[in-house]
Amino acid sequence: MKTTLLTLAASAVLATVATAADGTSLSYNNIGAGYEYTNLDEAGFDDADGAFIDISLSPIDHLYIPLRAGFGTAGSDFDVDFDYANFSVGIGSWVALDPGDRLHLVLEANAVFLNYDVDSGLDELDDFSDDEFGGQFRLGLRGAITDRLEVNVFAFDTFTSEENNFGISAGLVLGVFDFLAITADAAFIEDQTNLRAGLRLNW
Repeated sequence: MKTTLLTLAASAVLATVATAADGTSLSYNNIGAGYEYTNLDEAGFDDADGAFIDISLSPIDHLYIPLRAGFGTAGSDFDVDFDYANFSVGIGSWVALDPGDRLHLVLEANAVFLNYDVDSGLDELDDFSDDEFGGQFRLGLRGAITDRLEVNVFAFDTFTSEENNFGISAGLVLGVFDFLAITADAAFIEDQTNLRAGLRLNW
């Protein structure tokens, strides 16, 4: 199912960019932050509310450094609270797929750190915390539909010594000014759905 959705989303990006007017070059120097919602129903918890920070720095052409952080908390019907935090840093590269520099193939390799804290109000269940280190690979497309609108789609695999989770994401970036944009994206990862919305500064 995820593979089918990814194929459809990638085809839509390709088709839309192919018929769009000339757009501007896609930026890899930006910082964004906003609200993060995570559906954890299948894990037995209520929905989680949190925040995210995304930073991208491009020291040279076709190379950038992505830094990301996310935080959230969720309750449950059985008096157990769940807090999470995730951090990643890596290296990414892109290749323009069209002469107008409107469609990029993007590849990232990241180191990740995941933290989970469970605060139990039950006598039979102790509080516990778990830290995991691992990696992540991301492959996707970024397309400039116009000079104010970007669409993107990614497939990613996040792995630690304890688990391996494959996911897909799709997002929109709407430019308000040359330096400011509104962002929105959705990610589907194994037993959870993640929705984000925020603002991004470009330079």
